[in-house]
Amino acid sequence: MGRRWSPTTLLAAAPVWLAASGQAVAAAWTLPAGDGQAILGGAFLKGDRYFDARGKLIPEAAYRKFELPILLEYGLTDRITLIAAPSALNVSVATEPASRYGGAGYTDLGARVRVFSSDTDVVSLQATARLPGARDAANPAAVGWTDPEQDLRLLWGRTFAIGPWPAFVDAQLAYRLRAGGPADEIKVDLTLGARPAPQWLLLVQSFNTASVGAPSGIFAPLRSHKLSVSAAYTIGRWTLQLGAVASVAGRDALRERGLVAALWVRF
Repeated sequence: MGRRWSPTTLLAAAPVWLAASGQAVAAAWTLPAGDGQAILGGAFLKGDRYFDARGKLIPEAAYRKFELPILLEYGLTDRITLIAAPSALNVSVATEPASRYGGAGYTDLGARVRVFSSDTDVVSLQATARLPGARDAANPAAVGWTDPEQDLRLLWGRTFAIGPWPAFVDAQLAYRLRAGGPADEIKVDLTLGARPAPQWLLLVQSFNTASVGAPSGIFAPLRSHKLSVSAAYTIGRWTLQLGAVASVAGRDALRERGLVAALWVRF
C-alpha cells in the first residue's frame, strides 16, 4: 500500500475488546518494557432464543448477563507482556424458580510473548490460566462458570492502509482446555480496525467457538458465531469504546445480543 504504520501510531491504546464473552484482551502486539494499560469494561448480554442441534432457533428461558472485567497489562520486557484480568459477574435465568448468580467471574493470569516482528507484522504466543469465581455448579445461572480453564493462543497482527486510513488486522487461534463437564474448545477471533481520524478507531470483529471432543453431564457440543461492531475515541491517555454484539449462527448455543463499553488508560 506504500505507507507503513507503526503499532504505536496505529493502535495507540487500542486493545481488542472481546465483546462476545465480556473478556478484554489485547491484540498480537506486546507493550514496551515498563509500559502498562488498564481497561475497565462492561458487557450487557441477553437472549431468549437458542440455536438447537440443527442450528435452528427455538424459544429458551430468558437469560441476562452483565460482566465487568478489568484487564491489567504490563510490559515486563519489549517481548513479554504480563496479563491479569479479574471480573465481576451477574447472571439471571428465568427458570422455574428463577436462578441468579452475582459475584466473581473468571480471573485470567498469564503472559503474551512476541516471537516475530517486522515493520508490518507481529506473531505472538499467549497462555492464560482462568480461575473461576463461581462455586455452585447446581445453580443454573452459574453453569459454565465454576471450573478452571486454560487458554493457549497464537496471535498474528498486520498493519496496512485502507486508502488514507491506517488500519490493522488481528487474527487469533486458541485452544481452551475446560475442566468439568464442558468439552474443550477451539476459538478463532478476527478483528479489523481502522482509524478514519487520529482520535477515532473503528472495529469490526468476529468471534467463533467450536467444541472439541465429547462433553459430559448436561453439556452438549456447541458451535457459536458472533459479530461485533464498535467505535473508540481517544483523548490523551484515555480511550472510550462503545459497541454492540450479536450471535449470528450456532448449534446448541444461546443466541446473545447486547451492548459493550470499555474505558482504557495507558500508564
